[in-house]
Amino acid sequence: MEINNIIEPSDVFYDFKVYKVEENTAWKEGLARDRSIVVLLKEANSADLDLLSKIFQAVGKNLAEEVCVINTIITIPYKELTELFDLKKVLIFGFTPKDIGLHLNVDIYQILLFQEVQFLFSHELDTIANDLSKKKQLWGQLQAMFK
Repeated sequence: MEINNIIEPSDVFYDFKVYKVEENTAWKEGLARDRSIVVLLKEANSADLDLLSKIFQAVGKNLAEEVCVINTIITIPYKELTELFDLKKVLIFGFTPKDIGLHLNVDIYQILLFQEVQFLFSHELDTIANDLSKKKQLWGQLQAMFK
């Protein structure tokens, strides 16, 4: 049975004022939605983007042609990512699984396979750039992910 007429209750129904929450959809504008590799960055600057470009060159991928980079300060729910992309690989820099709506216990710098999608969570790029041990951890996982 399908419900066609969905009517939201009015303020009269509730004993408190109901406010409509505006959704921030600016992050969706101009995305290359035909990409299966998505990178989610938390407030990356130009140096971070240069490092990201070098990372993808090192694994043999063209950042401009094969990857959709989302640089944001807001959290993006995993559900919305799955609606926009045919996800295969998701690299997340600076966000936790909980930030994107995944209530999973995930170790950082460890590939996670969830719903046929490979996830790799790591620190923000500026943190990685200044820490050799974090670079090595990331590099090892990227080699496994893109072999």
